[in-house]
Amino acid sequence: MLATSSAPGVSDACRRGPVARYVWDLTDRSRSRWVVPFGASGRPGDPHFDDQLPRWAAGELIPVPDTDLIGEGDPS
Repeated sequence: MLATSSAPGVSDACRRGPVARYVWDLTDRSRSRWVVPFGASGRPGDPHFDDQLPRWAAGELIPVPDTDLIGEGDPS
C-alpha cells in the first residue's frame, strides 16, 4: 500500500504517507536507493520538482547520488 493510514475494504483513499523512502547499504553505498513523492527540487517549474512522482507511485527506488557529485551542479 505504501501508506500509513487507509480504510481497506472501504476506500482506496490514503490520508497520510511517508515523505521519502530510503534503503541504505552500509557496506556498499553504490547499492543504496531512495525516492521522494515529487522530486528533489522544492521549486515549481524546476525540471526536478515532480520528476520522481511516477517512480514513487510505482513503489520504485533510484540510486543515491554519488557524494563526489554533490555540490558540483546537477548530478543527473
